Amino acid sequence: MLDLVHGLEARAVKIEFQGGEPTLRPDLLRAVMDAVPPPVEASFVICTNLQSLDSEVLELFDRDDVTISTSLDGPEDLHARQRHGDRIAAARFFTNLDALLTRYGPGKISALPTIDPRSPPDIDALIEAFAGRGLYSIFLRPVNYQGFARKRYRHARETDGAWLDFHERFVRRLIELNFEHRERVLEETYFSLLLKRIFQPGSDRFVDLRNPNPVGRDYIVVDHDGRVYPTDEARMLARSRVIDLSIGDVFDGWESPQRAALDAASRLDGDPACERCAYKPYCGRDLVDDIARYGTIALPREATEFCRRHKRLFDLAFECVRSNDKKVRYSLNQWLGLAPEAPRLDLTA
Repeated sequence: MLDLVHGLEARAVKIEFQGGEPTLRPDLLRAVMDAVPPPVEASFVICTNLQSLDSEVLELFDRDDVTISTSLDGPEDLHARQRHGDRIAAARFFTNLDALLTRYGPGKISALPTIDPRSPPDIDALIEAFAGRGLYSIFLRPVNYQGFARKRYRHARETDGAWLDFHERFVRRLIELNFEHRERVLEETYFSLLLKRIFQPGSDRFVDLRNPNPVGRDYIVVDHDGRVYPTDEARMLARSRVIDLSIGDVFDGWESPQRAALDAASRLDGDPACERCAYKPYCGRDLVDDIARYGTIALPREATEFCRRHKRLFDLAFECVRSNDKKVRYSLNQWLGLAPEAPRLDLTA
């Protein structure tokens, strides 16, 4: 791994440390950071459960090129319930999270909720758990079906209309709150990404919304044993013994038949359903999600969870675009980085 990092020739690179719990081995994190060659502009993300903050870990967090990623599922009781009911661990998490927010401010910390689609939290309580700490971007994520959670949350294979309704109500609630409290701008991160895909061509930093979505080119996941995967979800499918989607390793590289096979199916072009869909220019392809849920990529696109969820979200996005409601226009302009009172976009011309 160190040889791979030391040989980087890119202008810029982002390296994310996941686990397990990366902060258990700050020495290894530092070794990887130090291996980046001087000409490369590097940034690092440390994903952590925030159960321990010792001096070595804080020394890494103090670096200007390091950001922190963690999971915040809502108020403390809900967070504890989501984390196997461990209230002691939940209390420690909130103590450490608040300490880091005091030390660094919210700009260095990204927190994401993981939500059980069957029992989503109260919307205002979830928003307050974030906004009350100065965290104004909230990335709604239903339980991930690709990893070990598929055993505990078997129902997460398909999210029904209730989850889509929750997501829509959440966005509409943010619109109300943004207009009411203009000193802050709350956003649902994924919805903002969809809007940017519509209005800012080339905004494809979120890989689920790429078409084509090439494998093993500008991002890879390296496991502890040196195996290389196209995504972290693919790594978790191998770890949970569902399917091995590895495309190579750090020793021999990943110009492999496995990568070529995934690459060959990494686009929407030519798919009958996608070619008829008005949202094709903004949508993407997630092979790993289809394989995790259905064991195949051969299903008609409209029969997949990915397609149903994104059609609903794009419907909502274009409803907002067409709206003349001043509250909707205010949030839409803020999320797109426009002037708060920018003129209404006329799609009928």
